Amino acid sequence: MFLLVDDDLDILDFYCEYLQSRGALVLCARSAASALSMYKKYADEIRGVISDGEMPGENGIWLAERIREISGTHESPRLILFSGNESMLREPKAMRLFNQCIAKPEKPEVLWQLLSERDIG
Repeated sequence: MFLLVDDDLDILDFYCEYLQSRGALVLCARSAASALSMYKKYADEIRGVISDGEMPGENGIWLAERIREISGTHESPRLILFSGNESMLREPKAMRLFNQCIAKPEKPEVLWQLLSERDIG
């Protein structure tokens, strides 16, 4: 199962539908706070999280910090920062928390490949 987080409903729907078309179970959240609630509920099942960097309220880095605190490891779940903000992608904290930092927009096939690495799909 994957968790996809973005405050832009068009982006969220597009990537969510693509991942589901590949056979993935996907939870979709429009904020970091709602994503954290979903993660807490399904932590044992979520193997990858793709999060937007900038969202109203808490951001993707805040979410990654909470998830890493809960999981206690950097390896699982796989965290991918997906942001249009180039400076956020290069931020040391983001680079430390996330397994991958990639710029928007990106082809959905690339996200699928990143999530499928290490047989987590």
